[in-house]
Amino acid sequence: MKIIGSENWGAYSEWKNVLDRDFVSGMFAWTGFAYLGEAGPWPRKGLNLSFFDYAGFKTPRGHFFECLWKDEPKVYMVTTPSAESEYSFSQEDGWQFEMQIRDPPFWGALRKWEWYRVNEHWDYQTNQDIVVQVYTNCDETELFLNNKSLGKQALSDFPDDHVIKWLVPYTAGELSVKGYAENGVTREYTLATSGEFAEIELSSDKKNLKADGDDVAHVRVRLLDAFGRRINDPAIKVQFQVNGEAELLAVDNGWEMNVDPHYQSTVLTHNGQAMGLIRSGRECGRCEVIVSAAGIVSKPLSLEVR
Repeated sequence: MKIIGSENWGAYSEWKNVLDRDFVSGMFAWTGFAYLGEAGPWPRKGLNLSFFDYAGFKTPRGHFFECLWKDEPKVYMVTTPSAESEYSFSQEDGWQFEMQIRDPPFWGALRKWEWYRVNEHWDYQTNQDIVVQVYTNCDETELFLNNKSLGKQALSDFPDDHVIKWLVPYTAGELSVKGYAENGVTREYTLATSGEFAEIELSSDKKNLKADGDDVAHVRVRLLDAFGRRINDPAIKVQFQVNGEAELLAVDNGWEMNVDPHYQSTVLTHNGQAMGLIRSGRECGRCEVIVSAAGIVSKPLSLEVR
């Protein structure tokens, strides 16, 4: 008889049960996509437990499980100040993990479903101890800080959680990780210290919309510095303008603490990004999306409505 998990925590331990036990045929990760509800206290509208957030952005948990389930080599990196991390390191005991259960009015058991606290940036105080965590399916990874190698580590050395870790004193610049897979295949991921807000970048998941009044394009907004690096904080209000044969349907920034209305033309960015949903009209033609913030205006993004 085969069994399958139901409402599993999105943790490596749950997937390891599938790998280690032939009678477990799979897991039901709770959840794939963020949803409204089962939240609290206000103004929290949901939980940080999904592979994709409320705006459809892939979360750190999503990147982690992609490394478990994807054959193509992948490497991804997140960071956490040591003082805030659930990971700790000592020469005697190595890396240890202690789950931080939050005090009321939070229901402490929810932490078992949520992902642990991580950041997707490299912006800290000089010499602040940072726990660098690498998600990968590559056999070995090497960490670089401003082009200086901080050493190689094998994924097999972290069997308990499948997360390669370094403790790094913060220095501004570029933090890069290279993943080395079989047959010499290499993957690389970089986080860089960001500067001041200087540019708005727009991208869309599709270039053409059906002229049926129902087709939707997801337009991603990224706030960049002068070197094209995504900025993180503070939150900045962006304004959408849509001209032509389409309309702005909704906005969001993916954050579970964002309780602003979706049906408006402005939204605060979170981690330097936001999302706008553009809905087609019923006439063929073209639409143009422009986003502005703090006196900076994006280049127009054109979509065809056919």
